[in-house]
Amino acid sequence: MTEVRANRWFGVEALAGAAKRCARRKRGRPDAIAFRMREGEELLALAARLGEGRYEPEPGRVFVTERPKYREVHAAAYRDRVVHHLLHGLLEPALEPGFSSASFACRRGRGTHAAALALQQWMWRLSRHGGRRVYFLQLDVVNFFMSLHRPTLLELLAPVLRSLEPCHPGVRRLCETIVAHDPTRGVLRTSTPGLFVRVPPHKRLGALGPERGLPIGNLTSQFFANVYLTPLDRFVQRTLGFRGYVRYVDDFILLDPNAERLERARSRVEEFLAERLKLAVRAKPIAPVSRGVDFVGYVVRPTYLLPRRRVVRAFEEKVRAMERDLRPVYVGAGARLGLPGLRSVAGPVRALRLQEAANERVRTLWASYEGHLRHAASWRLRERIWRRFSETSRRLRRKAGCATRRFALVRPCASLREQVRMLERGITPEGSRKRAILVVQVGRYAELPHGGFGLRRSRGRRRAFGMCWRFAHRLVERILRRGHPVAVALEEPESCGNVKRRRLAYLFEPPTPKSFSKEKTP
Repeated sequence: MTEVRANRWFGVEALAGAAKRCARRKRGRPDAIAFRMREGEELLALAARLGEGRYEPEPGRVFVTERPKYREVHAAAYRDRVVHHLLHGLLEPALEPGFSSASFACRRGRGTHAAALALQQWMWRLSRHGGRRVYFLQLDVVNFFMSLHRPTLLELLAPVLRSLEPCHPGVRRLCETIVAHDPTRGVLRTSTPGLFVRVPPHKRLGALGPERGLPIGNLTSQFFANVYLTPLDRFVQRTLGFRGYVRYVDDFILLDPNAERLERARSRVEEFLAERLKLAVRAKPIAPVSRGVDFVGYVVRPTYLLPRRRVVRAFEEKVRAMERDLRPVYVGAGARLGLPGLRSVAGPVRALRLQEAANERVRTLWASYEGHLRHAASWRLRERIWRRFSETSRRLRRKAGCATRRFALVRPCASLREQVRMLERGITPEGSRKRAILVVQVGRYAELPHGGFGLRRSRGRRRAFGMCWRFAHRLVERILRRGHPVAVALEEPESCGNVKRRRLAYLFEPPTPKSFSKEKTP
């Protein structure tokens, strides 16, 4: 009984909790779906391997990221990521109290925004609310993850692992197995060969020797980075006596009113990292904080934050590329617009294709960047970008300064009436004087839920307003001549709840002369 209780830390229940944490924001990925389909068998097999000491990480995959630099990112197999979450959940309560309050990243409530705010507070405090000049020294470890010394990391982990081993047997062996694992052996390369060639040799895992390097992309690697640099935090805060100090992974900043003191601290920090942690450091010139500190995606100043130019440029490039694919179709008078699922509609007309997946990509892009920009003094910048990229912003709705979903996602409905109410949400363009009309495909008919426009009620069971679907283009033309935008929902074969699935496919708008001056489609 005692052995069972001691081994509960890697039992099936503990592994199930780790699998649940691992699946957050990844439930739709193919590897996560495959693991969930055989979750019971996978958890039992993992528990058996951990209990018998036979656990070995499996080959993962590697890909190359292009921004901000070319880097190799090693992604472990999904079952190994579950083990990483299990180990992190065990080590975090034991190691978290020993971390410095100045270290950020891979800690709850201590991300990029908290790091920028902490740096700004120290600037304001040391400058005595703007009354004196404060200088900063910014340093970062050269090629940190690839040059991290594994034996030194295990040496730093040894005291905590010794204290955990009596109650959690096997945790030390598991930690050593993960740290010593070579993820380059048998790895699957998912990027093109040309991208791997662009990665500098010194930024490849294992290039600095067999005892150096942790794979970028694993939860344990990010967590072990805080463990590895904790001696640096103690050295700067306790030995050197710097109050103004903030570190985010391997990028750290020292603040002081005395520039000469910072210059002396630079040489001592370089010596400490080389001797104690076997790392090299790169320092930027000492400068006053009034110039701004480029840190965690912001330019930090004592009284406000500004977004980094590179972040804004990347945002605009991504939105511009997305607009090229979402560009509406313009057709002049007398021409016809051929669209799948709907016969040709005669112009003049402006057609916007409403693909649910594309709309969701637009929303996630705007939401991610606005979530970053809104922490800085960027209200005018966001408004300018919103007005400039009108084609993507037309698919969104502004609410309390945030971009939210305009068109509803398809969800299971109990009745056609409920589905119509969902589809009508947000189809009227902002600033339009006339409300948009929804045309729904119901079998072989095109129906208007609210009637009008010269349509009669059918004598069928539901007595709906509509006409035969093959004449739907005439109905759309009739509504456009009255000056109303028209949204068309096409029917799909499968069911969604108690009714057939229907998705918004097109939004037709009577074009203005200004829109035709921009672009015409033959």
